Amino acid sequence: SWGLGGGPAFVAWSTAMNVSIPSAESVGEPSRSRRRWLMGAVAGAAALGGIGVAWRTYQPQKLSLDAESALWKLQFTKLDGGILTMDSLRGVIMVMYNSCLRTRCRCLAR
Repeated sequence: SWGLGGGPAFVAWSTAMNVSIPSAESVGEPSRSRRRWLMGAVAGAAALGGIGVAWRTYQPQKLSLDAESALWKLQFTKLDGGILTMDSLRGVIMVMYNSCLRTRCRCLAR
């Protein structure tokens, strides 16, 4: 084991220059608590990065005023022949049921 020095050239240079090289035993390994703090910091940075990406990706998008006004101007023909405008439904609570959302969809098999 060459320790922190590397090869024989470095050992010869350090001996000639009278440089003391710390041994591997004196440097020691990083403590477990230091490793835990480092892993926690990496995990925290990854979590914050993920939260930031999700926040930017899933921000509610504003509808343009043109799209909203076009929605309320829509008209549909009723079964009795009359006209149903979307504007007449503004502020009304509606319950809509789509039978195709069931597990066994029969409406598309016709």
